[in-house]
Amino acid sequence: MTPTDSPPPIPPEEHPLQPFLPPHARLLMLGSFPPQKKRWYMDFYYPNFINDMWRIMGYIFHGDRNWFVDERAKCFKKEMIVEFLLDKGIALYDTAFFSRRLQDNAADKFLEVVTPTDLPRLLGQIPRCTAIVTTGQKATDTLCDTFHISQPVIGSFSPFVTEGRELRLYRMPSSSRAYYYVDDVLAYDQTTRNNVYNTRLRIDFQTVRPELTNNDMRLNGDPREAYNEAADNSETGGKAGGFNYYAPKGYIE
Repeated sequence: MTPTDSPPPIPPEEHPLQPFLPPHARLLMLGSFPPQKKRWYMDFYYPNFINDMWRIMGYIFHGDRNWFVDERAKCFKKEMIVEFLLDKGIALYDTAFFSRRLQDNAADKFLEVVTPTDLPRLLGQIPRCTAIVTTGQKATDTLCDTFHISQPVIGSFSPFVTEGRELRLYRMPSSSRAYYYVDDVLAYDQTTRNNVYNTRLRIDFQTVRPELTNNDMRLNGDPREAYNEAADNSETGGKAGGFNYYAPKGYIE
């Protein structure tokens, strides 16, 4: 390939699993698209061992996060999961039928939906279904684009009607573990607070001294106010001290 040649297009991938559709299902759970096969620890939905979907289900329904986990074999107990889904009337599929991975990972951020799933046809196969759960932002975006409905906030639902059928869309956060790298001074203003309340976060405090979480190391600013360079570095804070989680001057150096 010469320097002027463009890289070859990334081929789209077809969904590798058949829809799991118990005929009596009352709930349809929709993700975005399965991860690469190299990340699978069982031949079923949510197969990545660092995805917490089946740990969440185990904790909610059995009080044991490892109920569906074989820790010794480092895999999930597919037979138990299928039996559980059949008993509870839960159907599973994803919102993308053909997708293109823009990077070699399972992140929705780098997943391009080439062909969305035919969701009306899917719903036609489970006539008792009255609710849909999307597990993540990409799945929510795709479903809302399909049915032309507004997105509910995480943890709530939006009612909608399709083909004369009343349904509820529940929006849940992704069960995949996400990492957010801190590369700047931490601040906690109103915008940050709103993002924190609506985003699943994993924070690694390995390199942060424990004193930063106690001993009055936080300043007293008002997070609703705009940043002010002079006042925000004072310990009195007041109206101007908007970014109030700085370490004291000289503490980290």
